[in-house]
Amino acid sequence: MHGCRICLGGESNKTGNNMPPKKTRGRKKAVKRSAKRATKKEEFVDTRDLDKFFIKKSFYISISAQIINLFLILCLCFFNIKIREAREIAAESRMVAWQLKSSTEYLQDNARAYACLQEEEYKIRFNAERERQSGYTENIKDNFNKEEVEHITKALEASEILFALEQNAFKISKSNPEAGVKMLFQLNYRQQKEKVYNHIDDFIGHVEKRCGGKVDRLIKYNWLIIVMMFFISSWSFNAIIRSRKNFPKI
Repeated sequence: MHGCRICLGGESNKTGNNMPPKKTRGRKKAVKRSAKRATKKEEFVDTRDLDKFFIKKSFYISISAQIINLFLILCLCFFNIKIREAREIAAESRMVAWQLKSSTEYLQDNARAYACLQEEEYKIRFNAERERQSGYTENIKDNFNKEEVEHITKALEASEILFALEQNAFKISKSNPEAGVKMLFQLNYRQQKEKVYNHIDDFIGHVEKRCGGKVDRLIKYNWLIIVMMFFISSWSFNAIIRSRKNFPKI
């Protein structure tokens, strides 16, 4: 019996030693609660830091996209100006060609009328148109290249030969109107007039090819810029969305 008491007493002591005192358990619980509160506080601070980082990153992405798009818009404006200039040059070439051809026809009609009728009114019109004709190509070197100017120069040279034939017809028509008129219908005269027209056509054809090709290229560049702007805007939007989704959830 006495031995049993000793054994039970030993077990009782062991069990008592394993159980922490109430004060110790209370301190551990308080420490755990404090740790939880500190963790929550840290999480709260981390969330605010992440929000700041997201706003900063979104700002940089947005600004970068806007700067690139602004540059592309400037390129778009520049190309549109060049397109307008090319179209204006093409329109000017058509105007010059029309003026030279109309002038050639007007000179021919008045030359034939004067040779046939010998009325001074037609000769006055003829001479006045000759003076105006030189003004049609006065500023032609400003907007046209060397090859195009060369075509107009050849047209004017051919026109000078045509003018000489008309002046010769005037002299002959004073004594023989029929012979003077006949000169202005001969093959030589018609061929010379055709040379004038051919050089004018070569001029306008070269200008149309140059300006038309330039306009086509610039329009393609414009469409490329528009597509690039669309993709840059889409990329910036998606980058902001992805950066937000990739933040750790708290």
